[in-house]
Amino acid sequence: MNFTEKTISSGTGKRKTSIAKAFFYTGSGEILINKKNFNTFFSVSKEEQEIIKKPLIIHNLLKDLDVRIIVNGGGIFSQIDAIKLAVCNAIVKLNSNYKLSLKKELLLIMIQTRQIKSVVS
Repeated sequence: MNFTEKTISSGTGKRKTSIAKAFFYTGSGEILINKKNFNTFFSVSKEEQEIIKKPLIIHNLLKDLDVRIIVNGGGIFSQIDAIKLAVCNAIVKLNSNYKLSLKKELLLIMIQTRQIKSVVS
C-alpha cells in the first residue's frame, strides 16, 4: 500500500473511549490497522474480523480498495465497533446511496453518548 496516493474517502467512528479513522485508497483489498496487518492486529475470532469487513463486502468494495485504519483507546471490542463505524462512514462519504443499505444491515449505528430524559413529577 502506497500512502502517498490520494485518499479516496475517509470516515471517523467512536465507541466508548475508542476512536477510529478509516482511509480508503485505490488498491487490492489490503487492510492495515495501526500499520499492522489486519489479521495480526485482531487475532480474535474470525467472527470479529468479519464484522469489520462486512460493510466492504456488502458493496463489493473489498477487492477494489486498500483500507488504512488508525485506532486508539478503549478495549478490543470497543475498538472493533469504532472501526466498523469509521468504515461505514467512509463508505457513505464514497457514495451516499449506500447509507440505507448499511442501516438495514444494522452496521451504521449512530451512538449517542448522552440522552436527555424528561422527568415527569
